[in-house]
Amino acid sequence: MEPNDKIYKRGDVRDDGKVFWQYKRERANPEYWITASNFERRLAPERLRCLKRAQMMRLKSQHQVKTLKRGDTNGEGLVFWKYEPCMINGERWVTPIKFKELKDRTNYLQRQKRSRAKQKEYMKNRRGSDVLFRLAHNARTRMGQAFKNLGYSKGTKTEKILGCSFEELKSHIESTFTTHMSWENKGEWHIDHRLPLSAATNEEELGLLCHYTNTQAMWAEDNLSKGDKYKKQQLQKYLTK
Repeated sequence: MEPNDKIYKRGDVRDDGKVFWQYKRERANPEYWITASNFERRLAPERLRCLKRAQMMRLKSQHQVKTLKRGDTNGEGLVFWKYEPCMINGERWVTPIKFKELKDRTNYLQRQKRSRAKQKEYMKNRRGSDVLFRLAHNARTRMGQAFKNLGYSKGTKTEKILGCSFEELKSHIESTFTTHMSWENKGEWHIDHRLPLSAATNEEELGLLCHYTNTQAMWAEDNLSKGDKYKKQQLQKYLTK
């Protein structure tokens, strides 16, 4: 049997439910098929051996004297990339072209990681110092999640769905403040939807419930106690006005 004649891989399943295990040259039919239960029994020791082999490689790597640096070359024109327990001698050597590809990819991922970290830090600082920015960010996030929960995509700008600008939304929320409420103690109070967004049964109703007139400031304790409770008559009146 030639190598090209091997068309099955271990684990392939035949129409009769038999699972392919391996080719055996000494057999008239070199294909060796076994039952699914037998396959699992045979595979368990294989997995255990692989696990033990990986553990031994890691242990060997821990005691390996690591003198090579990334970019070192050998007499065969290969470039050292890094130590890997599963490789021969625990060392991964690549061609110069592959080395450049890996290096470029690594540098790209590192830049992306640094960029995401900077963006995250920027957003955190901006939300902490800019009330309007935090309000706009939270409104976009909350509205986007509400549409997603109903299986829709928010294809319209947040301000258009709100029916006002973020500056006007800020003023509206402030108009519903009760004694001792301020943007400085936001967290002690929430921005509540008088009629919950979860009451919407379609995209049109959700858009109406997202309107700024359905929002108000409410103490956190009261808002959590209220939950998603609402009166059906009140909802019907709001949606048909």
